[in-house]
Amino acid sequence: MYQEIVSAIPENIELEDVPIPREWILSGDPESRVKRLGKNGEWTAVLWECSAGRFSWTYPEDEAILIIDGEIFQMIDGATERRLGPGDVGIFPAGTVCKWRIDRYLKKVAILRQRQPRPVAFVLSLWTRLQRALGLLKESRLDRALNAFATQNADKFTNKNAQFSHRQQLRLTRATHA
Repeated sequence: MYQEIVSAIPENIELEDVPIPREWILSGDPESRVKRLGKNGEWTAVLWECSAGRFSWTYPEDEAILIIDGEIFQMIDGATERRLGPGDVGIFPAGTVCKWRIDRYLKKVAILRQRQPRPVAFVLSLWTRLQRALGLLKESRLDRALNAFATQNADKFTNKNAQFSHRQQLRLTRATHA
């Protein structure tokens, strides 16, 4: 089955105004805009930008972000504030609540994953494993994307003591930045 490949140049994408809920805003008047780039099953890719301000953000679904332009400062559970800038990646499990501070501007690509109820996820996981075992399903698009990302950024994910899969490397990176 043929599926269209989505590619986009962030500067050429027209975004739509999507206000941050007023009760989430802590200071300033942040204005956010977004454009959905594509959806595939439980995965959605979006381009999002926001002007200066401070706000609380609750992640209703798993989200992985790549900062394209600008910077944010985040604080989760009153911990030390952390900075993410161009090229930085962040991964936020569903249910995470954090405070964002944007001093000027931010543009990011976000990959959102809507979790399935446990029984559904379990059945889908078994089905996927069966398909792979029978040779009917090869590497997923997510695996290919993670492999490409990790290959391009191998110097950021090196570990002298062990060899890790690309997914493990991304998890290690997340854990070391926590």
